[in-house]
Parts: sequence; C-alpha cells; structure tokens
Amino acid sequence: NRAEQLGLELSDDDLKAITGKIKKLADIKNQSMEDVDGLLRNFHAYKVAGDHTAIKQLLITPEETAVN
Repeated sequence: NRAEQLGLELSDDDLKAITGKIKKLADIKNQSMEDVDGLLRNFHAYKVAGDHTAIKQLLITPEETAVN
C-alpha cells in the first residue's frame, strides 16, 4: 500500500480511516498523489505525536465542517 511505500507504519484501522477521508475528498475533487501522500504523512505524524485532536480534525469531511 502507499503508506508502506512512504515508510509509514499505520494499522489496518488507521488505513481504513484515512482511506475513507481520501475517498470523500475524491468525490469532491480529484486528488493528486501529492494530496494523498500529504494526508498519509500528516495522519502518521499526528498519530506518532499522540495528537488525537489533530487526527479527528484531519478526518472531518468538508460536509461535516459546514455543519459544525
């Protein structure tokens, strides 16, 4: 998977969560490989830092942002 190619250690649950975010964003606009890599790297960095708030913010979809 792409996370492994980038040298990022993520669990299956992590990958499912970030993949869901990528799919939702792709429904809105095409995502480049750089976009995907950035999301994966940010998710990994937040996880390593234990920043659960940042992870939640990263996974919020644009629709959820508009509601909140």
